[in-house]
Amino acid sequence: MNNLLDYTKFKLKPEKEILSILNNKIFIFSCKKCFKEFNTIDDSEFEKLKIILDKENMKILGNKELDFLCNLAINEKKLKQIDISEIESIGVIACGIGVQVLSEFFDTKPVYSLTDSFQNKGNATAERTYHGIS
Repeated sequence: MNNLLDYTKFKLKPEKEILSILNNKIFIFSCKKCFKEFNTIDDSEFEKLKIILDKENMKILGNKELDFLCNLAINEKKLKQIDISEIESIGVIACGIGVQVLSEFFDTKPVYSLTDSFQNKGNATAERTYHGIS
């Protein structure tokens, strides 16, 4: 039996809190997460967010899912290709480092975290675990 750890370090905020943040001119960035053992095909946090928004008839201007959103070096080129001129704000589905990276990169727009970060425990090789790879 393989005991792989789930290194996911964030989860969506409660629905009420998300709805208090969002508006109709928002662009959503989602991290595809740190390593997570494949068990089943789960809905991504973005898919869960779309369900919340559909119930309230809210629309978003766009979304982009990126691997390791916390690593600007591998995502900078992709981020530069996104036109944010019509966007009023940016929502981020990622750990705290992913949110910070985007808030610094898109420093002319408000950036909102749509997730809560948490420390992943159970890493037998280290007493503490760390967010991100940047």
